[in-house]
Amino acid sequence: MRIAIISEGYFPEISGVTVSLHERLKYYSAWGHTVRVYAPDYRQLADIYPNYRDYLGEVLPGVTVVPFPSQKFYVDYTLDPKAFSAGRVERDIEAFGPDVIHVECAERLFMGFLARAGVGLARRKKIASSAIYHTNYLDYIEDFKKQVAWMRIPGVVDVLRRVFAWVYNSYDVTMVPGQAMQAYLKRWGFRHTMVDYFNGVDVETFKPAPGARQSDQVTILYAGRFTADKQVATLLEALTLAAEGRSNLRFILVGDGPEREKIAAWAQAHPGTLLPGRVPYEQMSRYYQMADIFATASKRENRPLSIQEAMACGLAVVAPAAGGIVDQIRPGETGLLVKPDDPQGLAQALTSLIEQPELRRRLGEAARMEVENFHTWEYSARATIEIWEGLLSRKAVQA
Repeated sequence: MRIAIISEGYFPEISGVTVSLHERLKYYSAWGHTVRVYAPDYRQLADIYPNYRDYLGEVLPGVTVVPFPSQKFYVDYTLDPKAFSAGRVERDIEAFGPDVIHVECAERLFMGFLARAGVGLARRKKIASSAIYHTNYLDYIEDFKKQVAWMRIPGVVDVLRRVFAWVYNSYDVTMVPGQAMQAYLKRWGFRHTMVDYFNGVDVETFKPAPGARQSDQVTILYAGRFTADKQVATLLEALTLAAEGRSNLRFILVGDGPEREKIAAWAQAHPGTLLPGRVPYEQMSRYYQMADIFATASKRENRPLSIQEAMACGLAVVAPAAGGIVDQIRPGETGLLVKPDDPQGLAQALTSLIEQPELRRRLGEAARMEVENFHTWEYSARATIEIWEGLLSRKAVQA
């Protein structure tokens, strides 16, 4: 199969989108598919990603990465497509001659290109098309209102959400990694959605640390963007409450972003906190293996890889009961869910895990078993291939 993929990002940028894409590409390559990936031109961020050239050209057998014209996004470590450059991408795709055109994060590509990525070509040439709903931008719009003045005009947010639905409905199918998120999207008018485990985890790399803990110290980990939309202020307040009167707590906060100074100040007030910064993906598993508990306060998630990675490493997870997280965690069985925007409730859940090592162990073991069965990248890659094969069969019948 010849597959053209247009993505909001790729390596060396590290995010749920880029990791998910790269892991699936490894299987597409191994299975003999030919893939052409269109992603931002990270030359503009060479100071952050000096190794950007490693991810251009043929990155895997049969997989070629082509940069598209790009411009700065609202955070300094990622890029958007340059406006009105979609035609250039489509001309290259047409020369490639794909069986399928697939996009990752169609709404963000639309906001950058000011065009629906790949849609015009797919319709003209009757090429199967698909999109995957990664980042819950429908909810993140509320946060973008703080950066973009015109988005504060009454009614604009609802209009944008309807536009996003229109963008996704332009593709033959939208892949959604959870039933809760599918129901949410349908309320906003999304059609042609299909649910499966489109996000996975490498259970051979992300696995519990060998051996048993030899001390009474408890380590709490957060891994993700240091941005306001991740509710880092709520997380820090909860960690502060959980730490009161305890000397056996240690914290690891992995990531980077606009809130780094706030997090660094908090870490300075809590000695022993580890701030490794932006960590290469191949090194991430070691930080999970150093921890006992994974905590997040982010309430606008789809199906975050960080939670799946934590589960694979046998960590007890505490997270808000919001978005796609409710499809990931079975409360009291594979983790603990708390009310969103509730630092006291998050702190209480953390305290229960801090004080009950047996509860931590039981939740962590059940979480590991959960992801081992179905949440592998091989399963994820095969699920996308099966959808594309179905689309091709349907196109053949219609021809």
